[in-house]
Amino acid sequence: MATRHLTFLITNGSEMIDKRIQVRYSAKFGCEKGKIITFDMKKRRHLVQYDDGVEEELDLLKPSKNWRLII
Repeated sequence: MATRHLTFLITNGSEMIDKRIQVRYSAKFGCEKGKIITFDMKKRRHLVQYDDGVEEELDLLKPSKNWRLII
């Protein structure tokens, strides 16, 4: 099944909660898929829970080629 990618203007970090995301680390380590769980307004960071259960805080408000929302 092909993965469709979603692009939109982020105006508020909480808009991304419950969205699926793909994060690219490097050519060597590849990509990980997960779900955006929460947004911390003070830190301005999102908590991502990857499909393998690992969690990571990321700054998703800045444009980057290292991540993208997916459907």
